[in-house]
Amino acid sequence: MKKVIGLALAAILIAGIVGGGTWAFFSDSEISQNNTLTAGTLDLRVGAADPCTESINLGTQIKPGDSGNAADWTITNLGNIAGTLKIEIGSITNNENTWLEPEQATGDTTSGATQGELGSCIEVAFWLDVNRSGGWDTGDMYLRSDGAVINWVSGSSLPAGAYDDLNNYSGIDWESTDGMPTLSGAGDLDFVIEYSFPGGANDNRAQSDSTVFDIIFTLEQA
Repeated sequence: MKKVIGLALAAILIAGIVGGGTWAFFSDSEISQNNTLTAGTLDLRVGAADPCTESINLGTQIKPGDSGNAADWTITNLGNIAGTLKIEIGSITNNENTWLEPEQATGDTTSGATQGELGSCIEVAFWLDVNRSGGWDTGDMYLRSDGAVINWVSGSSLPAGAYDDLNNYSGIDWESTDGMPTLSGAGDLDFVIEYSFPGGANDNRAQSDSTVFDIIFTLEQA
């Protein structure tokens, strides 16, 4: 009988231990609702419209001795996060157009459709009016034909070193590692192109020629 009672008590104790796992403690819970992650934006606008509709067109009467402004476009980051500007000049095509007698007399022996000489005769300068003052001054920079970004040091006139033959810019780019500026949300600056047709003994080679190229603007997350 004692053995039976002992076994019964052991069974009760075991049942109590197992049953204890279901006992509840005081508790409380809360829910964090409507958690949201939203990506920032980079939205580059060049000129007056987005997508860009700007292009250079100086007409058909450029001649030796001419110089001036070819373009002045505002570049804006319409997004809400900072981005570093990158600018690249695409391949340059020089159209021969009409192979005139004056060209031939000057020694122009190439008459192929894309064997024009204007890109080797006309000089251009690409620069950034960072403070949008309308002139070359503090904070501005020009984009040299070797890919370097040169900051303003002194003076109110764009340095002669900012200019080079248009052909020498083909395929050149300027990016963050070169010192290109960063545009914060709603930040902007002006991209300016100047040109000069300095004149020389062989200018007749470029008569009727035209040159065509793309400028690629990119805003990369800073």
